[in-house]
Parts: sequence; C-alpha cells; structure tokens
Amino acid sequence: MALITLVKTFQGSTSYAVDHEGNYTLIEGAVNSLSDSLNNASVGTRDLRVDQLFDRNGIFGKASYKPVAATLTGPPYNLSIAAGAYYSGTEFRSAGTTTLVPLDAFSTSTLYVDVPTGGVPTVNSSAGADTVWSFSWNDTTHVVSAVTFYSATADILLDGDDYNGMLGSYLSVADRLAAIEALAGTISGYYAEDAGSHSGLNFGYFGGKVHNDNVVTTTADGTVLLTDATTNYVEVHPGTGVVSKNTTAFTAGRIPLFTVTTSGGTISVVTDQRTWARAGGGGGGGHTQNTDLGTDNTEFKLNRLHTGAPSSNCLFSVERGSSADASLRWNEATDKWEFTNDGSTFQEIGTGSADIGTQGLTSYVSKNDPTQLVERLAISSDGGYVQEDIGPTGDNIITDAPQGVEALVLRVQFWDSSPGAGVNVKFRKYGDAAAPTKSYTVWGGTNEQDDVATIVIPGDDGAGTIGYEYIVTASGAGTANVRIFLCGYFKKVTGTGSRRDTFQSAGNVATANTTTSFNLTAFINRGLVHTLKATETGATMTGLYDLEIYAKDTFAAADLLYKAADVDPAASSRVYTDRLPWFYEDLDATVELHIRIVNKDATNNGTFTFDLISEQFA
Repeated sequence: MALITLVKTFQGSTSYAVDHEGNYTLIEGAVNSLSDSLNNASVGTRDLRVDQLFDRNGIFGKASYKPVAATLTGPPYNLSIAAGAYYSGTEFRSAGTTTLVPLDAFSTSTLYVDVPTGGVPTVNSSAGADTVWSFSWNDTTHVVSAVTFYSATADILLDGDDYNGMLGSYLSVADRLAAIEALAGTISGYYAEDAGSHSGLNFGYFGGKVHNDNVVTTTADGTVLLTDATTNYVEVHPGTGVVSKNTTAFTAGRIPLFTVTTSGGTISVVTDQRTWARAGGGGGGGHTQNTDLGTDNTEFKLNRLHTGAPSSNCLFSVERGSSADASLRWNEATDKWEFTNDGSTFQEIGTGSADIGTQGLTSYVSKNDPTQLVERLAISSDGGYVQEDIGPTGDNIITDAPQGVEALVLRVQFWDSSPGAGVNVKFRKYGDAAAPTKSYTVWGGTNEQDDVATIVIPGDDGAGTIGYEYIVTASGAGTANVRIFLCGYFKKVTGTGSRRDTFQSAGNVATANTTTSFNLTAFINRGLVHTLKATETGATMTGLYDLEIYAKDTFAAADLLYKAADVDPAASSRVYTDRLPWFYEDLDATVELHIRIVNKDATNNGTFTFDLISEQFA
C-alpha cells in the first residue's frame, strides 16, 4: 500500500476547503485499500512481503477453480467451476462461489480454465499465462472429461488436506521429520562399512539386523577376509546373519552389502550395495504372509539356502485347529518321504518305483461263439505284416476294455497245398518291430483240420490300440489260406483300493418340486460303490425325494445305474444310507459323479452332502 502525505498546516490558508477535501480523499483511499486486503477481495495489490513467500504463480488448494467432469444439459450447457484462490505473481485473485460458464459456443476440443484479473474464471480454446486447468469437451455428447491440472503455467502453492495428511499423527512437520531422521539413522548404520577396522584384506563392518519371514537375526560387528586383486561381493545370509563374500557375484537369496575391489593386498574401492527389501519369497523378507497365492517358478524349494551336508527334516503341514496337524515330511535320516494323519505317527509313502496303492489285475472275457476276424483264401505270401485293429479305433469288436487288453486268445486255421518248413503264418503284437521265428507261429499242414491251432498273443501296443499283426508265407502263388477267430481276451483292470469321496453341500441345492442334476467332479471312472450316504444339511424338506445316479451327464434313462425312490428325509435324521454294493462307471470318462435329486416337496428346497466309499478301478 502506497504511503500518503496529508496537509497539516491550515493557519492563514487560502484554500482551506480544498486542502481538507484532498486530505479526505487520501484517507478514504488508504482505508479502502486496507479494507480491500483485510476482506480478501478478489483483486488486491500484493504486500511487498509476499514476494519473499510466493515467488511463483499458482492456486491455493488443489481443487481451486477445478471444473466438474459431467454430462451437461442445455443449452447453454453450463460448466461448473469451483470457487478458488489464485496468485498471478503480481496480485491475488479469488472467487468465493461456484462459477457457471456456458460451453454451447465451443466445438469439440481441449479447453482451458483461466483466472484473469478480478478472479472470475473464464474458459478459452487456448492456454494463457493464467491457465490453471484443462479439460476435454464434446459438443455432440456434451460430455466434459479428462480434467487435468495445467502445470505448464500454474503450481499448487498451499493445500490444507495435503498438509494435514503430511502431519499424520504428529502435531508438526518438524516432529515427523525428526522421527524419520532418527529411524533412518538407526537403519543406515546396519551393516555399514567400518573403515577403522580395515586391515590389509580384512574388511570391517558394523553389525545389524536381518529377518527371514518372521525370524529376526542380529549380527555383531566384525570383519571378513577378502581375496586380493579382484572384486569381492560382500553379502549377509538373511537366515543366519553371517557376513561372507565371494568373487563371482552376489548369491541368490542373500542380501548384498558391498562390492569391494582389492589390489596389492589392500582394499582400494568400496561401493555400498545395501538394500533392505528383496522381491520373491524366502530369505530377506520377500514373503508376504496370508497374501502370497503361489509362485511363477516351476520349483518351490524348502530350506533353499542350506549348504553342506543335509541335516534337517522338511515339512508341509496343514493347521487343523484343535485337531492334530496333518503333514508331509522329508525325513533326512532315512532319505524318504513320509506322511502323518494324526500329527505324531509318520508312515513311509513308498519307493520311487511303486505306484501308491495300485494293483494290476486281469479279467478274462470268453466268446461263446468265437468271432471270425479274418478269412483269406489263395494267398501268394504277404509282403509284410498285416495289421488288424479290433478295438474301438478299428473294427470295434472289443469295446469294454478302456485300460487295454493283456492278451488275445486266437483260433487259427491255416493250410497250404504244398506245405513245408518255411510255410507258416506268424503273429506278433500290434506295432511290434520284432519278427518272431517260432513263437506265435502256426505251421502249414496237409489239410484244414490237422492245422487248427489255438494261440495266446499280446493284446495291445501299450498306446491304446487293441489288435495284432500277422504275416502269411505260401509255398507258391495262391496256395495258402487262413482263417482267424477271436475266442476270448484278457482285459486290463487297474485297482487303486478303497477311497472315500465327500461332496459338500455348497451348491448342491435341489429346488422344490423340481428335478435337479449335478455333475460333481473329482470322483472315479469305474469302481464298486459299497457305501452311499446323502445328508440333507439344509433340513428344510418335508416331502419325499428320489435319488438317482447315471453313467453319463446326459442323464438318459438307458444310463441309469442306481435309484432310491421316495426317500423320506425325516425318517432317519435326514441321512439316507445304502451299503448294498453296486458298480459305477462314468461312460463320459470325465471322473464325475452324475447324480440327480427328484424333489417331490412342492414348497421346500433341499441342500445335500453326498458321501461315497468305493473300490476304485482306474
């Protein structure tokens, strides 16, 4: 505010009234200027002291003069601009209320909010010296979007929310900075270089603390002996706190401290490499409890930082609350995997060459009327083995052996007009490279009846094809004949012992007066079920229901395997149990239980848990 000079001497004045009028005008101007500053008027001449504080232009409050992104209505499509305060570098400008600016005269483009002298914001199609915000305007949809602070010509000088957030629980910024400095000073001393303890190739370091998940280990001050004429990588083990070095690179899983170059038996260059967080699970605190969902690696290794001879057992355990934990353990003393279901007694899982709990079985299927597979007359000798696929991929004669066939029982008739030692028909396994000389061979004879032979040969190639190969040698052109009949076969059956499957009630809801089908996963493809239990956990049904199990997920009548009709849910504490053995087979081969509830209760839903105990066949 400019200084004023008043007329003070009036005695003998000839312009008394004029002088008083001039004084009055100067006083009025000074008072108005002071009032203008005190009342935070929109425009005020800056106090010279403000130059020392606000040495740039910008807004007060990070929402000052901010336009509101919205879909506008109109015309005139008024844009709402918030109240604000702004310093131009020479004067203060402010608007105490929201300003509405019509946008109907603007085309689709980026527009700019300016704060001119007077403090009332304006919108322009180009940026100016007093632009504080920009936004996108679409004159077709009338949408205001992409509101962005225009930092090219403005700064945020002060903001109360930001300052309050910076304080946190402290009463002043100084208090908070002091606390940070104290913490930083403590941590910065962890594993710092102790130059006063250097001696020749002995590198001195101060102690510190490291943590491996929730285990904190303290390291004392010490030295580590370096290798001369090379770069040494000094590091700390996060599990033991031991400081060591190597001369190749930092070790995976350990925390880097320094790289130290040595020369002539002394330490020459020390580079600080300390970091206090390491990505990835395991040592160094990379694991985040209760949030890690897995690993991107193909291997998860226990005790991964151990070196030297093994000594510790390793476990995977399941926390079971008041019940004993279940665990899978590698026993270092016996070099074997073990498991426990009761938390105390461990049992060996098995050797690496054995399938756990599996049994190899066969089942013979005889043909009461043997099927003729081949009839060939007047053969002049085959140039190579003839393949006969009699499984589902070929002639589809054998359809009930999903695990394959161990052996085929064939009845062979072979005769030739001039038989001899080299006249025969030989058999081998489907796709086999070996050519049998005498085994699986039928020799030529003088007539058909004398040369009928029954042979047992391998039944499949191990890759899913059921069949065999044969080759005919004749004594001359068109002299040999052969008929082959299938008398029976041994099909493979793999048993895996008893198992119990429980399908919890979540999702197994049978709607009132409705037939509801469930395809429950992770069951078996084939097996003998000897315990079936259906428990109504919702306990709301009062009417009867039917329980049906099918061989396919189409639930066709022809595929019905099991049915219990008119089950009364209230008859036995809402638990239906059947221990009569019956055979289950999933013809879809999807390892699913195809089960259906026919709810005859017109009002109430039923929620079920299904338990089955079965002897499984793979």
